[in-house]
Amino acid sequence: MLDRLTGGMRLGAPTFAAPDGSPDAHEPALIRQASAASDAFFDALSDFHDAAPAAETGAAWRTAQLLARYHAGFDALCSLMQIPDVPEQQQAAHAFLQAADALQHGSVKPAGSPQALLDKHPIGSGTPEESLAIKTLHGAAAVLRGEAPTPEQAGALFAWRQGFREEGPGTALDKTKARIGRFVRRVIPRVEKHGWRTMLWQMIGKKASPLSSARLGLQAAHRKNLAGEYKDYVDALRSAATTLAARYAQAEAAPLDPPGALPWRSPQEMWSSAVLKHWASALAQASPQDCVLTNDILAAIGRQLRDTVTRAFDALAAGIAQATEHDDGLREHLRASLATLTRLSQGAGLPPARDSPIHPPPGLIGLAPSGALLRSWSPAAPAGPLEKALKSAERIEQQDDLQLREKTIEAARELIESLLTTIDAGGKLRLASGSALGVNTGTLSTGLQNAGHALAIPLSVQADFHASRKRQAVVEFGRGAHGRDLFIGTDKTVHAAAGCGGAIGYDIQVLANRIRASLGMSVVPIDVERGKRVGVMFRAVRQLDRAQQTVGGYHDWEAVKYDDTATRQALISLSNWLFEQATEHRQRPLEREAIWNALALHCGTGNTISVGWVDQRKRRLRHKLRLSGGVQARISSKGAPIRVGPSARLTAEATSRDATATRETAGIMRVEQSVQGHGGHLTLRAGLTYSAGKMFYTSAAPDAATGSDATGGRHRITQGFNGGTPLSWSKQFAELGHTVEVRTIHLNGRLADRVSYSDKRYKSGTEFLALIRTRQRVWIDMLSRKPGMTREAAEQEFKVFCDMVERHSGPNVSYLYRERLKPAIAREIEGQLDLADMHRALDIDALAGLPADSERASTEEGTSPPQPASPAKPSPSGKHAAPAPAPDIMRGEAEASGPPSVAGSPPPAAAESVPLLTRPAMRKTSRLPDKARNLLDKYTAKVQTAQAAGLNDAQLHTLLTGNAMTKGRSIRAVQREVAKRISEGTWSPNNRARTAVPAGYATLPGSPLEAAAAAAAAHAPGSPPSASHLARAQSTGLTRRESEAAALAEAETHAQACEMAADAVLFDEASWLPERLAIVENISRRENKGLSTTLQLYGTSEASGQRDLHNLKFG
Repeated sequence: MLDRLTGGMRLGAPTFAAPDGSPDAHEPALIRQASAASDAFFDALSDFHDAAPAAETGAAWRTAQLLARYHAGFDALCSLMQIPDVPEQQQAAHAFLQAADALQHGSVKPAGSPQALLDKHPIGSGTPEESLAIKTLHGAAAVLRGEAPTPEQAGALFAWRQGFREEGPGTALDKTKARIGRFVRRVIPRVEKHGWRTMLWQMIGKKASPLSSARLGLQAAHRKNLAGEYKDYVDALRSAATTLAARYAQAEAAPLDPPGALPWRSPQEMWSSAVLKHWASALAQASPQDCVLTNDILAAIGRQLRDTVTRAFDALAAGIAQATEHDDGLREHLRASLATLTRLSQGAGLPPARDSPIHPPPGLIGLAPSGALLRSWSPAAPAGPLEKALKSAERIEQQDDLQLREKTIEAARELIESLLTTIDAGGKLRLASGSALGVNTGTLSTGLQNAGHALAIPLSVQADFHASRKRQAVVEFGRGAHGRDLFIGTDKTVHAAAGCGGAIGYDIQVLANRIRASLGMSVVPIDVERGKRVGVMFRAVRQLDRAQQTVGGYHDWEAVKYDDTATRQALISLSNWLFEQATEHRQRPLEREAIWNALALHCGTGNTISVGWVDQRKRRLRHKLRLSGGVQARISSKGAPIRVGPSARLTAEATSRDATATRETAGIMRVEQSVQGHGGHLTLRAGLTYSAGKMFYTSAAPDAATGSDATGGRHRITQGFNGGTPLSWSKQFAELGHTVEVRTIHLNGRLADRVSYSDKRYKSGTEFLALIRTRQRVWIDMLSRKPGMTREAAEQEFKVFCDMVERHSGPNVSYLYRERLKPAIAREIEGQLDLADMHRALDIDALAGLPADSERASTEEGTSPPQPASPAKPSPSGKHAAPAPAPDIMRGEAEASGPPSVAGSPPPAAAESVPLLTRPAMRKTSRLPDKARNLLDKYTAKVQTAQAAGLNDAQLHTLLTGNAMTKGRSIRAVQREVAKRISEGTWSPNNRARTAVPAGYATLPGSPLEAAAAAAAAHAPGSPPSASHLARAQSTGLTRRESEAAALAEAETHAQACEMAADAVLFDEASWLPERLAIVENISRRENKGLSTTLQLYGTSEASGQRDLHNLKFG
């Protein structure tokens, strides 16, 4: 393969030079044109035929397209052709070559030049699958020629740049456009509508408004970690104390300006001014906790205050002495100030004698600096920097949560902008709004007593069934090491549980009433929850600092600098743009195509914003055991007893499986994530329980006249129903378990090792501490590699982190253990995946050992030679996709009459005719387990099974190797029939002559019938081909197809071996480096409005936030 590519480039090398007779014969034509005009690349490719033969032109043109499939190949092409480093031009050239490769993949007669390709595919032509490629082709051509593309072409170029390859109903690009359009036109304006009507609509799953959930608060997602928050708090206190102390110092420095003006108005102000001066200097070196006022500190502050007051006394006395006889008014004013100062000093406990003890106010002892205290000590209303510092300190003290105060779009925009500005690394905010519909019988139980004298004590049984469906519109914001995220989409969750239980009671007579004590147990062996999360992910890619040099890649412990300001502004600008579109076009909303084109214009051609489609699947399997007990008092008559009383329930829950798989199908930055976990916890719930019942009898009452019972015995039965626990309190504890998450990120087609992580999240602090202490040396080595860090400081920092882990625990706290991928390992994985792509893209004829004349003959006869698979679409597993199967050629009844025939001649008769397998509906049965799917096919695929049983071995073999059916019930019926015959030992497809594809199936491309018909039409027009000619052509074609199938299987085997080698390297513990330890806090608030009893129908609003309380990290 490498030899062929190298040969192609050698053949194409002369085409990059000018003709020999030109003045610049020794200068490459492309370099000369690129330096003269912006359309150098496009014109150079268009002029290939002027400098080289057609064969060499086609080889170079095709080689350029093959290299453009991958970013590394295009970089090599740009280096070889010395294309100027102009991002806009290079991106347009890359898109042009990729679109050309997509359009000419599998073409019988590929275009020999760019202009010929443009003429062959005008705008509006082609199949729906080719529509986006055609638009991209013409848009890139316009950019390369220096022209402005149309809005539609700009949108197509932007979509192609983000990795979308198809447009139309059901494609990822169509769903992305629809989601963005719905968010701009509907979701954002609904912020202004929040009332009882909206609540009713949301109960049935309509008019969801996730942004309105911000009124519940941001749940601390906007706050920094404890270290950063503490630093901000100390800085705010120090700034406020310094500002206030400066005001007093300025007044104390000039007590007679204006004459006789004192800086204090009360004894309290005298002490507060002295304390502020002390705190302003102390906070620069100590924490607020170390600035608590004690007797010794107050004594020292008092001595300083007495010195200040003494200087004020001396200044006033000197003023009085200097006043002239004509300044009687000034003298009296100074004497009054002196008397006031004497009174204030006495009230402050400041005796004039230096040896006398100072008596500070008792209320000062134990005070520490705080925002509220400093505000109360301010002599005037705070303003400017002082007010900002006091607000910052008070917000941290009171743990104030930012909320959406006003129901306006502008208020929501400002709140989101504030969040994106202040959100810290590891922070996340999820806003959701939707509805839930379900049935829950867990609160219902029925009990019997005195039934036939067999139940002397109350006995009740409980059937615990739960089934619900929840759908929520979601807006999520996050920040990580890769950049900042904005997700808009939908969460769908289906929950089902089944269990049973029972309870036994005993009645105790207390005074005139009966108290019933009960004890019960229930088991829920199956509790399954499945979720689906889809939507659009906007990512602001973290940009490298401009001074950062990336020559030769990064080493394991090389410090990388990022321009976080540019990354933050990029996402803020995008968020503001979305809100502006909703505001400016409120009266006449734009269509989704216009919004997408405007988004392309806003984002431009940079590499900052990534737009992708996210598809996430979740599955959770839990098991529960409950023990309950309580006492209830009857508050009604015996005939209809109603009981109320306290109860308690202890629930042990175990999660045996918690799996999440995430895949992004587009975007310049794509994330693939797999999560597996397990765990368990105990929950104690206490509350007020109520129940209602009814007493009835097995027969009528005895005859009042005779007193006889005609039925032979009358028995009383009491039946009761447990209604639920409307008031309750719960506490979760004894949490265990952890999850393992592997996340790989590809940026511009390359594996970003700096942000590809292996995470382990623990719920138990004890388990987490045991893990990190066993690897203490590794983490201390990591910390010591940080710039300016010593090993002693690293050991101290690790010890402080362990202490923080011991102090922070709870159901809302988890612990993160993160490792990152080594750069060398990332390059090795890329090499293995590239090898897998090369195996799938190798020439099939060369692998099959077929002669080149066969390929040439098939091409001349009008059939297409096999083409390598295009790697445009990633596989769902996150690896490079296997070659796509041959296109589905199953036709309808009208199209399935037989193979195509030569014009003017009857169609050749098939040697054997079989009934048509009816095309099945596209059901998602492949998601079921094999056993369940086969069981279902027994009832839904009886017709297909019977038809497959009627086919012979050769026909079954043709269907399996030719991919002539749609994947579904038909192909599974054929597979089961083949497996059955193999197990019985009757499978021998080579014993029968394979004369034709079964009737009802269109012939495959390049089949023997096509070749025979084409050859007959070429040699003897108007005459039917002979049977011997058809047989020979058919035999040759079948042999060729078998060789091709074997070659494809061998290539796929080698490709899968490369992918397995990449997985082995990825999951090796030696492939990862320590990166981060963190204590993570999760805070959530939920609001449900509607009906939640046995029948559940309610609207829900949720706001959940995440932030790091404390962390250790390398970067």
